[in-house]
Amino acid sequence: MERVTYTINQFVDNFGISRALLYRLWADSEGPEFYYVGRKRFISHDSATTWMKCLEGKSRRPNPSHSH
Repeated sequence: MERVTYTINQFVDNFGISRALLYRLWADSEGPEFYYVGRKRFISHDSATTWMKCLEGKSRRPNPSHSH
């Protein structure tokens, strides 16, 4: 069964990033959207997928600093 939502620990384990990086991404408004249930923060599967696709799109763009 496909996961519907992630806790912070599940998300960072699944995506291979650190908690510190995730919080930095959120501070820079570049992390996945999240929601709270009580005081606990969750990331939906849809939000994680959207965030990942956005990163993939950014990585495909040519970097002007690497032009020849």
